[in-house]
Amino acid sequence: MPQVSFQDSVKFNNNARPAIAPKGKSFYGRQRRKRVRRKRNGGNNFERHQLTTIRSERLQGLGLAFSTKKMTTTSSNLRGSALLRANTAPPRAMFFVDLMVEGKPAEEADEARKQLLEKKFTDGLERLFLREYADAKSLLQSALGFGVDFLGGADLIVNLVREKLGDACVHLREWDEAAEHYKRALHHLHETLGRLSEHSGRILASLGHVFEMTGDFENATLLFDEATDIQDDLMDIDEAEGKRKGTAPALEMKYDTGLLYAKLDHLHDAESFFKDVAATSMDDIQDNPRYQSFVANANNALGNVMYKKCDYREAIAYYETSIALQKKGGNKNYFDYIGTLTNLGTAYFHCKEFSKAKLQFQEAISECRKANSNENNGLTIASLWIKMGNIYTMQKEYDMAEKLFNDALKIKQQHFKNNSSHAEVLLLRHSLALLKIKRGLYDEAMNLFEDILAKRKESSDGDDLGIAKIYLDMCSLCLKQQRGNSSKIANKEKA
Repeated sequence: MPQVSFQDSVKFNNNARPAIAPKGKSFYGRQRRKRVRRKRNGGNNFERHQLTTIRSERLQGLGLAFSTKKMTTTSSNLRGSALLRANTAPPRAMFFVDLMVEGKPAEEADEARKQLLEKKFTDGLERLFLREYADAKSLLQSALGFGVDFLGGADLIVNLVREKLGDACVHLREWDEAAEHYKRALHHLHETLGRLSEHSGRILASLGHVFEMTGDFENATLLFDEATDIQDDLMDIDEAEGKRKGTAPALEMKYDTGLLYAKLDHLHDAESFFKDVAATSMDDIQDNPRYQSFVANANNALGNVMYKKCDYREAIAYYETSIALQKKGGNKNYFDYIGTLTNLGTAYFHCKEFSKAKLQFQEAISECRKANSNENNGLTIASLWIKMGNIYTMQKEYDMAEKLFNDALKIKQQHFKNNSSHAEVLLLRHSLALLKIKRGLYDEAMNLFEDILAKRKESSDGDDLGIAKIYLDMCSLCLKQQRGNSSKIANKEKA
């Protein structure tokens, strides 16, 4: 799901609301969600305290020494908090808000080191933005080593570098290394800022994603719950103090919290947060790319919620709104735009409006070619070719479908260094086998299934639903072959 990008440093407007703000619908919505979680986790306050203690112990078991005490952060502690709120790369001026000791200018040597660290960090983020993850990892590792020597391991900037290094490892599917970077960052941030830090909430969610991808759903849910509680508590504090309403940090926090609820499959709560962001006045976002990106991404996220609910028409409406806002911004993020076009095409596909779906996929491919020519972009094009191949299959244009599947297969094999047992390669070959069945090439399909099955068994470590699916499709193919043979015998007898 697309993330939000900042174009400049965030400015807080503390005069926007009275010191003690009235509690609005969003506050009561959060209280309702907390009551639901409390009821789900045991009910009364004593049981809730026990469960909070259990959660703390489980977090410690994961190497995260999080206190159950609600610690808040002051504005001085959040120096540089505008940094790295997104997976995109904002301008250089944003990365280093203040690396000088308050009231004292840095020495020339320190200034030179600061500039070198900024360059290393920025270069790494640019590679991450361009999806050149191996290069990003190398540059961020260099920035981390330099930053630890220069600023110390507990510094905020250094731990934000650790976070982005973890992000690079996630994209490279280096799960253990990613988890280690996230845990170290969380440890130092907790020591420095306390539990209630928006950075900690964001990194907890990233760590939860690592556990989710490695199949540890229990710990993933634990981390998502903790991240969501932190986000909710921060919004309660901000609302009580009259801070941030209508500012970019508030929109981002609501958007991030919506993503967390979506990951927990709490779609109603996710929808509530996304709608709150999407309802931002058009007057507020006029000529402001930062606000436009938040609102555009919230509409895309609402489309994803509706898609999960199988309400494809409503999803289409939100995707189209998101695309219109991204175009209006004039400085659209290509990868966000490509993602929304792909989502819109997929929704049209489910509505069986194949010509409209095809147009969206074709535009997404065109945007991919404009954006960048690296291998990760090639994978995106391959995925779009597969989606278009599915359309041609539905339209019984099997030759065109097979051509697109084979072209996509070449890109995937090249990307995965001709690893014929890679899951994505096997999945695409499975689609090719099913296509051969539709074309009546039963023997070719069976040979392909047998090869896929052998490779899948080699790479599988136990129960594998993919293997079960192959067996089911092979059984279906055998029945078709038997019916075909029976038909041939019957025709011969008649002749």
